[in-house]
Amino acid sequence: MAETDHWGNAITDREPETVSAIRDFSHGLIAFDRKAGGIMKAAKRDRGSPLANAYAAILMMWLERADSPALAAPFLEAAEAAAKGATERERRIVDVARKWASGDIPAVIAAGKEILDLWPSDLVAVKIRQTHMFDLGDAPGMLHSARYGAKAFPDEPGALGMLAFGLEESHLLKEAEAVARRAIEIDRNEGWAQHALAHVLLTEGRIAEGRQTHFALRDTWEGKNSVLYVHNWWHVALFAISEGDYDGALAIYDDHIHGVQPDYSQDQINEISLLARLELVGLDVSPRWEGLADRLEGRVRDVVNPFLSLQYLYALARAGRGAAADFIDHMRAHAEAGGWSAAMWRDMAVPAAEGLKAHAEGRWSEAAERLGRALPMIWRGGGSHAQRDVFHQIHLDALIRAGRFSEAQQILMGRLGFEPLSVPNNTALAGVYAALGLPEEAAAAAARARRA
Repeated sequence: MAETDHWGNAITDREPETVSAIRDFSHGLIAFDRKAGGIMKAAKRDRGSPLANAYAAILMMWLERADSPALAAPFLEAAEAAAKGATERERRIVDVARKWASGDIPAVIAAGKEILDLWPSDLVAVKIRQTHMFDLGDAPGMLHSARYGAKAFPDEPGALGMLAFGLEESHLLKEAEAVARRAIEIDRNEGWAQHALAHVLLTEGRIAEGRQTHFALRDTWEGKNSVLYVHNWWHVALFAISEGDYDGALAIYDDHIHGVQPDYSQDQINEISLLARLELVGLDVSPRWEGLADRLEGRVRDVVNPFLSLQYLYALARAGRGAAADFIDHMRAHAEAGGWSAAMWRDMAVPAAEGLKAHAEGRWSEAAERLGRALPMIWRGGGSHAQRDVFHQIHLDALIRAGRFSEAQQILMGRLGFEPLSVPNNTALAGVYAALGLPEEAAAAAARARRA
């Protein structure tokens, strides 16, 4: 009888420890369980396993580091050497790993669809493809990927969590909430569905409900990997900021975000974007920028993804590091080198980086101009709506500090359309109205901030 992964897909491996590690990886990746990391030990021990080594290479690529291809290389070599006797699905997974390591992301996405057309029950392939669609800002593509898994496993919480996130990022909020709540009802520990629900509640301005709901689930994040643990706490912090509880959000940073996995890209951007938001509402977080920048100096040539790079650069600039200027130079060189993503780096990432650096250094007019040029395209660099909002907030701050109050008023009113009782937005609007000579409107906005 053939062995299978956790989702019932046939594998060629027979060695018990390797089979167990593959099953743990295929389930743990979807459940954000730390057991997924055991694939590294299995691959190092069993160089003859095509799937264990392909998954190890993929995990190295998921570190999102400039040297990830070099880290993946020995596992790729082992996977390719062992692929002759593998199943067709396994050989295709090895090919996906190779394409990812070579930087050909459009080819990864295309190959992922081919796998899912043949084996829709491969939730690892669903996760890989959805992640790459996410990194390109392709929300319908995220939804398309998730549909495979949800149709194969209509009652599987992990598959429903990916579906809920694809629905939410596609602005299908009602549908996303229903799917997320169903997943949580089936399994209260389904953290990615919790995460999708947090996005819905934030986007709809249901801040008090969101904070209470998400905070009540915090016990289920213990034991999860840092991707889920840190990011779900990050969402609690966003709800706290919206309610005006800035000290509470800072405490979340110190207790649940800083230092969990300090060198991992996703943990770092959770740190960066939360510090930026807290600074924008008036907290002094300057010592924390220094410590964070120490860990980011090695990222200065990191152009894996614009969404990540822009945040690394902002943190370096806020800490006054000269590496920020070097980072922009490297972005320009990366764009000039050509390739499938060159236009995205040239037309969006470089102007955005220039604007972020200008903001960090107090050059408000330049920041407003450069960021204003980049923001219509910012989605192309990846990240969720909630994550990308930090760039919009920085742009708004630049407009206000540059004295462009009429523009700021229009943006703030748009923001209040979905979050009418936001303390930061109403506080900022009160200041803008005062600067515009509209005291009655300023008083009304200030009153909303107090009532929140």
